[in-house]
Amino acid sequence: MGITVSHCVCCGSSDLSSNSALWMPFIADRALGLPPWPITKEMGFRSIQEGTAYALCKSLHCRSCGHLFADYRFNETEMRSLYCDYRGDTYTNLRDSYEPGYSRQNTALSQGNDYMRLVEDFLSEFIRGRDATILDWGGDTGLNTPFHSIAKAVHIYDPSNKAVQITNAVNIYKSDGFLVNYDYDLAVLSNVLEHIPFPSETLNDVTRHISRQCVLYVEVPYETIQTEALTKPPFTLRNKKFHWHEHINLFSLSSLSILLQQNGLEILRITAANASCDLDGVSFSRILQVACKKSANE
Repeated sequence: MGITVSHCVCCGSSDLSSNSALWMPFIADRALGLPPWPITKEMGFRSIQEGTAYALCKSLHCRSCGHLFADYRFNETEMRSLYCDYRGDTYTNLRDSYEPGYSRQNTALSQGNDYMRLVEDFLSEFIRGRDATILDWGGDTGLNTPFHSIAKAVHIYDPSNKAVQITNAVNIYKSDGFLVNYDYDLAVLSNVLEHIPFPSETLNDVTRHISRQCVLYVEVPYETIQTEALTKPPFTLRNKKFHWHEHINLFSLSSLSILLQQNGLEILRITAANASCDLDGVSFSRILQVACKKSANE
């Protein structure tokens, strides 16, 4: 089993508020082996009502940095169960059984996002895309890698080990030694950290493979519940998050900034941008974009 945390996974604060929530049935089934359980009168319970039992967790909200997250953190086995053959046939069929229509959405997702120009424009002041060498950490098939059409080389580091769909890319997930010695101009960590139990560990994995000259692009969904907190009292966030799916971290501008800085990264630019899209069954209209580099003292 994984662990439950009592501190913020971004800033480390233990000043948290909480309320009960549940795992969406697909996640509970695939990751935890806990599908919904029907409770019937034939079971003979005297004090439990008939209905359906679901796997529970808590929504935690950090009062220090504004991060909103599920208290339960998957272990390696549970992460493999959830993301092995990600969006493949077995994954898609099970998810479609719980969430009818997902298979059609999955087909659309496989075509790549429609806001690549926005990402490339954001990065253009920090890196020349033409002839760049790029590491895309969690880059799937490479279709969403910025500048992939003009880059000299694109290395995809993704445990799904899917076949890449761009001509100048290769998945190097099983070639760690080669990865360490490569000099990248741009590293991409896009739509990854919202899925990760301990984001600092992933950031450390990425940064130990890049130089101080390499630009790191980080992107996460800026989900509606967080954007609403800009105009409403932040302490109400936990009272509005009653379920968790694949996105187990909902970043605020502050929590993402602190996470990066505490992991030895200097922020060159951070912004919230409009990019209406639907990823992993979660619809959002804004993203947080960050360009950063390893700090000089790292």
